[in-house]
Amino acid sequence: MKRLLIVFIFSAFFLLLSAHCSFANEDNKEYIKEINQVINFRIPIAKRQIKEIEKEFKTEQNADKKQVLIEQGIDEVLFNFYMELINTTDKYMNIKQTMPVPNWHGDLQIFMEPYLKNYGVNIQKTDKLNDYAHKKYCKLKLTTLDMSNIPPDVMKYAHKHGYDIVKQDEQLSDEQTKIYQLYSKYDWEEVWGGHFLVFNLVYLIFDGKNIRFATKEEAINFEISKW
Repeated sequence: MKRLLIVFIFSAFFLLLSAHCSFANEDNKEYIKEINQVINFRIPIAKRQIKEIEKEFKTEQNADKKQVLIEQGIDEVLFNFYMELINTTDKYMNIKQTMPVPNWHGDLQIFMEPYLKNYGVNIQKTDKLNDYAHKKYCKLKLTTLDMSNIPPDVMKYAHKHGYDIVKQDEQLSDEQTKIYQLYSKYDWEEVWGGHFLVFNLVYLIFDGKNIRFATKEEAINFEISKW
């Protein structure tokens, strides 16, 4: 009799466990379905908003407002995108209880991506959106550099070696020798949870006649001299 009772108890336990797992699997399917719908719906909207920011940037004359558009405008688009993903996920697993106070969209991205990966959600589309936004940001950011005082020969030399943007370093230049900073366009590196804008700094030296790249030692000394 005791054996029958034990068998009955274990059978009931496994039935309840199976039912719970079945409901959990259904919830997972519903979550994956809804989060993918949100991603597919929100990405085109985010891209349109970034294009609007780009248009506004090109017509805006005030330098400070232009800076706000690219620094805060693009970040806000991505911030809202990830908040939408977090709100959708929160309906299924109450994740907002552990969400840190965000300072920018990257904080939300870092917080959200482990959930997406854990449930097998393909984040390739969200990565592409981030790449798209980042390239737009870089393109607009680099246009704010003043290149009006860069000699044509320096520009030509820079372009020949694959550098798109040149800026004079007035802190180091004198009347005889000009020091220029070279930046590669769209220069960025991937970091955990997002991307980080990197201006790989290279010094170009022009004495009015000859143009050459600074040596590693010269570049280090130039940087130290500005401290």
